[in-house]
Amino acid sequence: MKFLQSTICLIFLTTFTINSIAQTRSYGLFSGISIMGGISTLKVDETNDALNSAGLPNIPTNAAIPSFSILLNSTADPLFVDLSFASARTKSSYHAVDLRFTQTYLDVNMNYSVVNKNRHQFYPSLGFGWAMNELKLVYPSVANNFNQSLVLPATEKSYTNQYLWYINPRLSYDFALTKRHQLLLTARAGYRIGLAGKKWQIQNSNTDGPRSNASGFYALIGLTFAIPR
Repeated sequence: MKFLQSTICLIFLTTFTINSIAQTRSYGLFSGISIMGGISTLKVDETNDALNSAGLPNIPTNAAIPSFSILLNSTADPLFVDLSFASARTKSSYHAVDLRFTQTYLDVNMNYSVVNKNRHQFYPSLGFGWAMNELKLVYPSVANNFNQSLVLPATEKSYTNQYLWYINPRLSYDFALTKRHQLLLTARAGYRIGLAGKKWQIQNSNTDGPRSNASGFYALIGLTFAIPR
């Protein structure tokens, strides 16, 4: 429910911004999507210190990150908006214990095109977003059958860390692969600035211990499909 409320607030903010732009500019609107992939760094030092002291696998500080964006406003307009989703996933193992870590991002970004000539477009942006962490530790099971597994101690521990708000400064570059600019090669790089670190939760209850936030550098490359109106 809290995730849904946050998502609705971000979408409302995007819609309000777009309507304000549309009322003050005469450019036609367009929609498009970007499908990208790359790498992201993770700010998990405190959590890794705790894992180290317990003799458990660490969270890798670099992760592959797929990304999906919805673009709004015309490329002829220097000011436009995107709503982006991404998820960094990583895993590691140590002493037969498996670790799975996921950090999910949702952000709204305001972009301003400073170069838009021929096939080239360059635009810095500033955004605001929300992230959620999920950490799972999977221990080897000694159960020989299903019934035995029901009564033996649990072999998996799950932790979450929600409402990690961040500011999202970013630089982007588009190269049009078609004359009508309907297919573009897109590259992006940015740094998420975490606004606050939060403690891990167990079954939605706060616990004492290390904090984590959404800070980290990321770089993406992929394709943008523009749909003019």
